[in-house]
Amino acid sequence: MNIIDLFIHFLEQRLVVCLECRHTVLPSNIDTYLKDKDTYNILTEDQKHIIKEVWKIKGLIQNKSVLNSLSFPLANNPPITALQTTRDDSMKCQLQDDQGKPCHYITCQLQKI
Repeated sequence: MNIIDLFIHFLEQRLVVCLECRHTVLPSNIDTYLKDKDTYNILTEDQKHIIKEVWKIKGLIQNKSVLNSLSFPLANNPPITALQTTRDDSMKCQLQDDQGKPCHYITCQLQKI
């Protein structure tokens, strides 16, 4: 099994994203992540190979605090089609925080706003 089959590397954001569930995975969590046998039925040897390949990628974000400080792209940025097909049924939250900054949350379900 190849890393390309499971993850996509975003050079500019310094991330690897799982193509199955569309979540960012830190290099330190890849081993735990791949052990989910309900999602990934991967041989132990293949898991070890994928983990080594992820650790070879230079410049990836290594810790959660840096990951949590990333800025989301603006809502008018083009979608990343490798992660999900474009949808036209989404709704954007219209609220603002105490400083007047707009909320950037977007969902396709009214109940989630």
